[in-house]
Amino acid sequence: MTRRILALSLPVLAIFVVAARKPTDSKHENHYKAVNVPVAEGLGLAASSAESQKEFLKLDSKLTNTTGDRVFVVPKDKSEFVLPTGPMTVRAPKLFGGPLVIPPGESRSNVWMVDGETGFHVDSFAFNAKGILSAPNVGTVVPAPDFQMIPSRNDFAAGPFSCNVNDVNQTTDYSLAVFTCTYAGTGLGFIDGRKISARSKSGALYANLYKNSKRDVLLPGDKAKFSIRIEIPATDGDMQFVPYHLVFGDTFSEAVTTPLTVETWSFEVDPALTAAANK
Repeated sequence: MTRRILALSLPVLAIFVVAARKPTDSKHENHYKAVNVPVAEGLGLAASSAESQKEFLKLDSKLTNTTGDRVFVVPKDKSEFVLPTGPMTVRAPKLFGGPLVIPPGESRSNVWMVDGETGFHVDSFAFNAKGILSAPNVGTVVPAPDFQMIPSRNDFAAGPFSCNVNDVNQTTDYSLAVFTCTYAGTGLGFIDGRKISARSKSGALYANLYKNSKRDVLLPGDKAKFSIRIEIPATDGDMQFVPYHLVFGDTFSEAVTTPLTVETWSFEVDPALTAAANK
């Protein structure tokens, strides 16, 4: 009985051996290991995985801001792969194409892929991270004029920021509004809707209660939306009928950017990982 079971199992084992992808197979995968750890001031780079077939090459990476006072902005469409045949640009993502913004002490992940159709089943390659900018995490405050609600106009400017009111909804108990701002400066623009407050007719200040407020980081030409929710007691002015003013304080700021130089990142085939992936 034992011999019969063994005899029956041998063809199955042979099938698995034959099924292993060979390097000439178009679906054969090369998996890589990093030859070096790239040096970049304040920014750590690590490879989660790197693999290729004939029709693609991708690098799954993690970037960590090791500083306590800088922010990094990493574009997703400016880096390049360097193949034995020469450099090739990365593919711009179709969704979520904006840059990675990495505040102090935080990490972000990104998958880089070659922008091309074939010829990527290579034994080695290099990766050049390009276009990365560094800036102080705290910018210089840009003063903005108080803005009347109910609006008497639908736009205002704060230095290099130009803003428009997109939507306003005012009731007795609360007031909602959405703004869109464009940054036309030359550095890095910051908009933090959490810093907005409202001054009532009595002079009292009330915080922006919009729960999803966050800080937006803008490159030149970028746009950002922010929302407000203000609640003023009717005893201090019915918001449907009595104007109040938005006070922007430190909402708008900007910082000078510095290009970051990153050492070339080199990769070579990892025989063990490659063999395991093609079983």
